Amino acid sequence: MLYSWCNITGRILSDRKLLLAFVIFISYMGIYYNGVVIRAYIAIMISYIGIYYFVLKRKKYLLYVSCCIIACFFHISAMAFIIIPFLLDRSFKDIWLYGLLFFSFALMLLNASTGFITNTLLAIVNKLSVLGVSRFSEYISRAEGASLSINSLKYLFSALFYIYMRNKVSVDIKSKRVLDLFLNIYVVGVSLFFILSFIPSASRLAQLFLFFEFVPIVVLASIATKKQKLVINLFISILILANYVSLFRFIPQLYNY
Repeated sequence: MLYSWCNITGRILSDRKLLLAFVIFISYMGIYYNGVVIRAYIAIMISYIGIYYFVLKRKKYLLYVSCCIIACFFHISAMAFIIIPFLLDRSFKDIWLYGLLFFSFALMLLNASTGFITNTLLAIVNKLSVLGVSRFSEYISRAEGASLSINSLKYLFSALFYIYMRNKVSVDIKSKRVLDLFLNIYVVGVSLFFILSFIPSASRLAQLFLFFEFVPIVVLASIATKKQKLVINLFISILILANYVSLFRFIPQLYNY
């Protein structure tokens, strides 16, 4: 599967930036998915193949949907990737992306202090119990209020940095399509993480989108000027450090799992 990742990523980002992408990827997501949630990793890679053909080959929508359907046989959460075509060739205004990020971040803090989202979801699930979704109330009732963490701050500042820098670099049409798409994917993932991170099983939905965190920063690094690369490379160093710190924090939990 790692070979497939390298093959697809090399085609999307060019082989020249594959090493940088791999260094960022392996610092968290690469180890996490290869060693912990392997079924989800297989589903993501199948969807990743579909994304490649859909973005770079164009007019491959049926192939992309087919990849998503096949991916669902390995992990049902891959169904969420169906929304990706709606994020392609859409350069949302910065104010909307900033607003979505800060709104979802505020919801996370609100839920941590008041349990607002937890109580709302419980009420909805209880009303829909006739549809057979009552078992989900167990996941919600056992959930703990999410709070500030290294991961939440990393995701927030990374998304803000990507949005800010995309307007500072000169970008060609192909790179812009890739950058805009994966920036949109990342913002969706970050927002879902803030809203659902208090439920471990539900936060995996956000992780599907956050899997591609290496793409926006590598695209920015490949088209930036020399002065901009100094800032971007510094950010990459901080990102990798934060990734390893977050990863090492989970080792005791994985050991006791």
